[in-house]
Amino acid sequence: MDGAKMDLNSSQQDAIQSCVHTADPISQEEPIKPVCGIWAVPGASH
Repeated sequence: MDGAKMDLNSSQQDAIQSCVHTADPISQEEPIKPVCGIWAVPGASH
C-alpha cells in the first residue's frame, strides 16, 4: 500500500492530509481553495 505513496515525503503526506481534512467536501458553496502550498504548485499532483 505504501508503494503508491512513496513518491511523496512524510512531510508532504502530512501536508496533503491536512489539506484533505481542511477542505470540506460537503460544503461546495465555494470551489476548494489550495489551503496548502503543495496544491498551489503546478505539476505537484502526478
